[in-house]
Amino acid sequence: MFIKSKDIAELLGISRSTVSLAINNKPGVSTETKNKVIAVLEDFYSSGRFVANEEKNITDIKGSIVLVIHKAQKQLFLPNSFFQNVIDGIQSVSMHNNYMLEINYFNVGMNNKILIDSLSDSRVSGVIVYATELPYSEIQLYRELGKPVVILDARFPVQDMDMVTLANHNGVACAVEYAYKLGHRRIGFLKSRTRINNFDDRYEGYVEGLKTVDLEFNEKYVFTTTCSIEGAAADFLKILETPIDELPTIFLTDLDYNVAGALRAIKKRKYKVPDDFSLIGFDDLELTSELDPPLTTIRIKHRFGAIAMERLIKKIENDDGLYLNIEVATELVIRDSVRCIN
Repeated sequence: MFIKSKDIAELLGISRSTVSLAINNKPGVSTETKNKVIAVLEDFYSSGRFVANEEKNITDIKGSIVLVIHKAQKQLFLPNSFFQNVIDGIQSVSMHNNYMLEINYFNVGMNNKILIDSLSDSRVSGVIVYATELPYSEIQLYRELGKPVVILDARFPVQDMDMVTLANHNGVACAVEYAYKLGHRRIGFLKSRTRINNFDDRYEGYVEGLKTVDLEFNEKYVFTTTCSIEGAAADFLKILETPIDELPTIFLTDLDYNVAGALRAIKKRKYKVPDDFSLIGFDDLELTSELDPPLTTIRIKHRFGAIAMERLIKKIENDDGLYLNIEVATELVIRDSVRCIN
C-alpha cells in the first residue's frame, strides 16, 4: 500500500499541507523540512518490494506484475503528485485485469543480482520499468529477463523491447512554434545540468523547432541550470547580469523547476513576467498553476502509466510478436507567462 500524507505528517510532527508543499516542491516550506519529507518517502519506497493492491481476492489473481522504479539520480526523480498519478494508472489497469501489482524501488548502489533474481521468479508474469533515470548501460539487465517487459518514460536504441515514451521532441517543437506565432524571435532554452534521455529529446525538440520556423540556432541563447527551484534561481541571477536586450525574450526548458526558478530570479531583479521575459515550462507540475503569474507549460497525460500496463498485459496474454514504441502526445497548457509581441 502507499504511504499517505497523513502518515508522514504524524511521523514528522508537521501538518498535511506542509507535507503537500514539500512533495510538490512548492514555496512556503524550508529546505530542511522538504528534505525530511523526501527522506521518509525514499525510505518507504526503497524498503523493498511491496504490494500495491492487496485488497484483491487471491483466487481472482492471474499473476503478478512488478513495477521497477529505477533511480539513478538522488534529487531528480522525486515523488510528487504526477508520479502518484502515473502509479495510480498502472495500479488501476492491473486490478481491472486481475493482476497483482508489486512495486520494487531500485536505488543507486543496490545489488543488480538481487533485483534480477527477484524479477526472474516464476510467479512474476511481466515487468514495467519506470525508466526516467535508467542509463543505457543498465538496460541489458531487463533485456535478458526472458519475460514480457515494457520500458516506461525512456527511449533507447534497441529493437527488442516495448517502450512507452512521451512526445518530448514534438512537445517542445510545438512550444517553439507557439512562441514564434506570438512574435518572439529570440527564443532561448534553459537546459538542465543533470542529463537524462527525456531531457535530451526535449532539447532536440527545441533545436528542431527553431528550424521549423526558420530561426537560426544561437548557442548564446542556451543556458545550463540546476534541476531545482533554488538552484535554477541562482543560475538565472547570473544570466540576468547580461544586458536585457542581448537575452532571449522567451525561455523554454526541459523541466518546470527551471522556469520556476527563473521566475523567482526575474522578480528579485525587479523585472516582470511576461512583460520583460516570457517563460514556458515542461511537466505541468502543480506549482506551475499557483505561481504569480501562472506558468504556461507542456502537460503530460495522466494515462501515460495505464498505457504501459495495457501493453504489458497484452504481451502476457496474447503476445503478437511485435515490439512497439508508443509515443504519448503532450499538450501545451496556456496560462499567463507568455507575452504576445507581434
